[in-house]
Amino acid sequence: MKLFVVGLVFLLVSCTTMGGPVLHKSLSLLTDDQVHAKACDINGLWSLIEGSLPFVNEAKRRGLKCFAAFERPGRDASSLTILGNNYFNEGQYQKAIASYQSAIRIDQKYIQAHYNLALTYIKLGKNLTAIASYKNILRINPNHVHARKNLNRLEQNTEKPSTLQPISQPTEEQAQIAQSQKPHKTFQQAYSGTGFMFGSKDYVITNWHVIRGAKNIKIKFLNGEKINAEVILKDSKNDIAFLKLERSPKLPASNLKVGNSSNVRMGDKVFTIGYPAHWVMGKNPKYTEGVVNALSGIKDDPTVFQISAQIQPGNSGGPIFDQSGNVIGIAQASLDPQLATESIGALPQNVNYAIKSTYIKKLFPMLPETLVSNRGIVVVPTDPKNSLANFIDKAKNNIVLIEVSTK
Repeated sequence: MKLFVVGLVFLLVSCTTMGGPVLHKSLSLLTDDQVHAKACDINGLWSLIEGSLPFVNEAKRRGLKCFAAFERPGRDASSLTILGNNYFNEGQYQKAIASYQSAIRIDQKYIQAHYNLALTYIKLGKNLTAIASYKNILRINPNHVHARKNLNRLEQNTEKPSTLQPISQPTEEQAQIAQSQKPHKTFQQAYSGTGFMFGSKDYVITNWHVIRGAKNIKIKFLNGEKINAEVILKDSKNDIAFLKLERSPKLPASNLKVGNSSNVRMGDKVFTIGYPAHWVMGKNPKYTEGVVNALSGIKDDPTVFQISAQIQPGNSGGPIFDQSGNVIGIAQASLDPQLATESIGALPQNVNYAIKSTYIKKLFPMLPETLVSNRGIVVVPTDPKNSLANFIDKAKNNIVLIEVSTK
């Protein structure tokens, strides 16, 4: 995305000698956030740097205002975080920080804003402030793997200052409050993901990394029923695990069909149903849609798709459906923003990966009793009963929350 914006900006500059209409048409292709990032300086005033005047005029034409005034009523934490990402990718880190902080003021539990704020502080060499941001994330979600990993790395590599400003000793009441805010140790020993039943009602598919190291695995269904499960088959290389339920659930399940991922093409629409961040977002399943951005992953990894359907913590292991309702993959992970920033110098914009269903199918013959159904629920609305909404109502009975304990 950054390359596209840079290339477009080059086009805009080169067009200034070609007359106003061409430039105006090119500027119209930019989003409000992109125009604002070019038009405003870090003080919340119109930018006076060379080449900024067309962007300033375009911003005024659209009725945009600089900085705090641009954070108009109704602007949510997500859009402010995207605005911050635009600033980050433009190298305007102070404005990025201000946008992330505004997003957090709107929604104090919006983890992506905290996470990107930490990355921006690291970019500026403010590691101690970044550490504070990662700790805020872990107060919201003690199971956030990337935040904990990055926090540990920062704390190991950051030297504590030899001299600190003197501070007063906390009162007994303050000490009790501080103690109550510390994460409980057991938070690190429990985590969750998504899975889905297929064919026989006794089997669940998920990611291997969701249940790796588990001592106890509980499968929670839409009706609140919980059933113990155990791993009966794994493919750790491709991050796939099959679980066997202790007993069949009471909830009636649908027939989900595992499709052929080799038929998937770039640009195909996909969607997933799962339990992202259920400790914050609630314990009902969530629907997310997107498209297939690429038929391979990092360094052209052929085992995964790159998709734009956002994969949040807790989505891992859920099914990726094509528009016909076939399972063509398993939601795996999103690209780690910190690793991406270190590699390409910019924040990644919605980069997610899903394991191809081909690798699921290869494991079927190894199951002791595979009852994979060849019937699928047709989503294409040739009949009103086969609408997407109806499909979701039926399919979500198959989508399960996986609760894992390492104790």
